[in-house]
Amino acid sequence: MLGAKDLGYYAISVSIAEILLSVPDAVNLPFLPLHLGLNRKDAEDTAPVVIRHVLFIMILICLFTAIIGRYAIWILFGKDFSAAYMPLLWLLPGILSLSIFDLLKVDMYRNNLPGFVSMVSVLTLICNLILNYILIPIYGISGAAISSTVSYSLSTCILLCNFTRIAKFPYRDILVIKISDLVLLWSQFRHGIKKDK
Repeated sequence: MLGAKDLGYYAISVSIAEILLSVPDAVNLPFLPLHLGLNRKDAEDTAPVVIRHVLFIMILICLFTAIIGRYAIWILFGKDFSAAYMPLLWLLPGILSLSIFDLLKVDMYRNNLPGFVSMVSVLTLICNLILNYILIPIYGISGAAISSTVSYSLSTCILLCNFTRIAKFPYRDILVIKISDLVLLWSQFRHGIKKDK
């Protein structure tokens, strides 16, 4: 369905996306054992805070990538690879969704719902395959990126809905950054700068 050249462009877009996802991965790795070791109330109180922080930071990173992405591709790969920019833009909302997917998945595991996570993963795969079949012939590599973003967003939304149902938190408390969060982030940032001096 896609030629070798198109696959090369798409590979560049995916590579950049994977680099961006290393940021939430750095949070997910230590969060998993910590979260699983907490009692139910502490776990339910901690998860929304971590999700809000990660989501806020990833929104900034994705916006920055959208602005400088074309120039980054030019510098790293040359102007001949400019076609990788548009699928990268389409992947950014999916990256944003994936950035909190693993955090939500950890909470599903903690609530003894691994089967539910597996079901969502299968649904995501089926959705991705169907959308690829429909969109790639029409939109090419951008269609593949749109397919991925829709599939990732669907899986994250399903886990998020289940998380709010179990923890009884409003969506706002999970997704919208608070002033207290910004104060904490700023204090951590300043502490990090002072520590490096």
